[in-house]
Amino acid sequence: MMKQKIIVISGPTAVGKTKLALKIAKLFNLDLINADASQMRTNMDIGTANVNDLELVGIKHHLFKFLEPDANFSIKDYQDLGRNILSNLDKAIVVGGSGLYIDSLLLDYDLTSSARNEEFNINKTNHELYEELLKLDPVAAAKTHENNRKRVLRYLEIINSGAILEKKEAKELYDILYITLDLERLVLYNKIDERFDLMIKDGWCNEVKELKTKGYDLSKIKEIGYSDLNDYLNGNISYEEAKENVLLKTHHYAKRQLTWFRGSKNKYHNYHVFSSPKDDDAIINIIKDFIKD
Repeated sequence: MMKQKIIVISGPTAVGKTKLALKIAKLFNLDLINADASQMRTNMDIGTANVNDLELVGIKHHLFKFLEPDANFSIKDYQDLGRNILSNLDKAIVVGGSGLYIDSLLLDYDLTSSARNEEFNINKTNHELYEELLKLDPVAAAKTHENNRKRVLRYLEIINSGAILEKKEAKELYDILYITLDLERLVLYNKIDERFDLMIKDGWCNEVKELKTKGYDLSKIKEIGYSDLNDYLNGNISYEEAKENVLLKTHHYAKRQLTWFRGSKNKYHNYHVFSSPKDDDAIINIIKDFIKD
């Protein structure tokens, strides 16, 4: 039995993944599956740079804008939904910047836990949290110091979501063409900065106000920028401080994404790095050959 053909368009925030994926989906008449955790949320289109509804017209798309802003949703949940969708397709595009979601969907990660993401007990000491991590995943524990509370909590959160942190020789479940879009870091940071100004002009602050008006708990919204803009709107910080905070966090996030996706070449045998839109023609040609093969 032939495996389904899956094209992955990955890369850091603001690199142009969604625009390229929409173009390819229309060109080759492919279903589009979202693998960006933020773009699964409703009522947050501006701050998450979500795809415009008009752009999706005529494209069969999945897992965009289906979760409430403050809803719990685990990697296991995503894996189950995504694999169910793929089971009914012979080819598709997976697009997004959440690398662990992509891997959980396409590699043979056995996520047996259905636990939801939960906040760990803030009263636990660093040592207690580290001991918990040591029992659950010694390999992950060896990668950090017990006083690096933020990282220990992150590892525990991932485990609690049903994910495995490390798996040697993970196998691809599908016939995968993995494309990462990359840019020189300073160029990418400039794009992020320019995009922030456009988001503000497009009404990001009003989007934050509307979330509050609708009764959403902004403390449960983890997407970058919403808490900072809320602090600005509440008069706790200046606009300049809010902007600086958002850009710094987004730069750090993009840096982590670049590291993750560059490491993906060790997981996927048919892995390629391109720059968009400069390399769009080359990308389209390699996809055309992949689909024909």
